[in-house]
Amino acid sequence: MVKEPSGTFWLGPADSGTEVSMEDLEALPTDPEALRQKVTAMQKGGPVGEHDIALLPLASLIAELPAPADVRSAAFRALAELPGVQRLGAVEGGEELMIQGGKRESRLVVDPETSRVIRTSWLPTADGGLAGTNRGLFIKLTTGWTDELPR
Repeated sequence: MVKEPSGTFWLGPADSGTEVSMEDLEALPTDPEALRQKVTAMQKGGPVGEHDIALLPLASLIAELPAPADVRSAAFRALAELPGVQRLGAVEGGEELMIQGGKRESRLVVDPETSRVIRTSWLPTADGGLAGTNRGLFIKLTTGWTDELPR
């Protein structure tokens, strides 16, 4: 997916999250607990299904939004503290995390050298949506900075 430049991004789902600018992302706390509290306070709704309300915003910060490295680091540490999040171990290309919420299970594969999410079974999108796959399948992610506009 290529997102046209708009100057803002969604932090959390469109129906309960909030729009943020680059300046907002750069101003987020770099302490994991402070970041969790901040993104929770920025959400308009309650938990998403059986997941903690901070889950999708934190996942957005590590997987999709252009958050600064120290904010991403705090988001990883905050995500690891949420109920139902566990490290499954090494897989091809990185470390696999599982997020369990009732009957729903989501997985992320993180490259430990770059701290980038390279595969996921679901993805909060920049426009506040949620993309997902069937059980056992992954979305392959490629992220990076560019100075070229989308075609």
